[in-house]
Order: sequence, then structure tokens, then C-alpha cells
Amino acid sequence: TSSPIKDATGKVIGASKVARDITELKKASERVRASEIRYRRLFEAAHDGVLVLNPVSRKITDANPFIIDLLGYSQTDLLGKELWEIGLLKDEQASHTAFRELQQKGQIRYEDLPLQSQSGEKREVEVVANLYDEDGKQVIQCNIPDITGRKKTEQELAEKARLLDLSNDAIMVRNLDDNITLWSKGAEQLYGWTCEEVI
Repeated sequence: TSSPIKDATGKVIGASKVARDITELKKASERVRASEIRYRRLFEAAHDGVLVLNPVSRKITDANPFIIDLLGYSQTDLLGKELWEIGLLKDEQASHTAFRELQQKGQIRYEDLPLQSQSGEKREVEVVANLYDEDGKQVIQCNIPDITGRKKTEQELAEKARLLDLSNDAIMVRNLDDNITLWSKGAEQLYGWTCEEVI
């Protein structure tokens, strides 16, 4: 006959309790596995670049398909590299500075960073890096949206605004949130409000 199973205090545990405990452990394990699958799907389907880094070595430990396509590297080529090695930060010194700031603040954000893919294509990106705890160890996650299209649109609008300012007509533009996004020199003259006061 087998020995009875006892708990930490030496009390004998019944077979039904052992079965219940094993069932609960299996359910908990299935929940963790489902959560990991959900996270992996979100990571891989994201329409922004996502890089995961080791906060000590500053090296990339994971990269989602979006950033792989954007940069033109294979996943194998990205893993083990630092951000400056793939053109996201100017140089190694800039990388050290950014990581010190991230350690102090827990989050850093860079807007309008130039990025050049492996094939030489130039893009504009933002980088939002967060330092957080994952199962007792720190991890850095960098979200990297491609803002090239937005920057191009902003430049086109700025050029149009410059051309509109050559006119004496009062021209105003509002966005969908009803905020004024353009206030021409003619509008300034007619209404007496400067562009800086109105936008």
C-alpha cells in the first residue's frame, strides 16, 4: 500500500482534496497559457513596432513582425543588438544616456526620430520606452509607431498654410474636434487675434 499524503503540518490529506488541488493547478496553468497566447497574438499583430530589451545589457530580446518589416532585418539579425546599432539612437553614448533616463523615470519618449532601414529607406518614428517588472525581473518594451505619413501630411499642410498667408483673405481651418488648426495672417488682421492665441 502507498503512504498517505500529508500536508505541511503532517495532517493526512484525503484523495478527493488531492484531486481537487491538482484540478485547480491544471486550471490555473491553462489560464496562464491562454494569457500568454493572447499576449503573443497582440504582440505579433500590432501595427506599431515593438521591441523588448534587457535593461542591463540594453540588447534586443524580442521583436514583432511590424518592426522586422519596417527595418528590413530578420528577427535573428535584430536579436542581441542595441538600439543605436539599428539606427534608433544616434550612437552608443546616446544609448547610455537614454537608458539612464529610463532607469530614473520608468518611461521615456522620443518624437520625430529618423530611422533608416537596412535597405536605406528613410522613415520617421516615435519611440515610447517603458521599464516594467515581468515575473520578478525588469524588462524594457519599446513601442515604435511609424509616423512617416503623418509627418509628410504635416509638412504639406505647413506649406499650404505658408502659401495661404500670402493672401489677405481671412482663412481658418477647424479639425473634427472643432479645434482651430489654421489661422491665416488675413484672419489675424480681420479679427485681431494672433495665430498663437487661437490655435
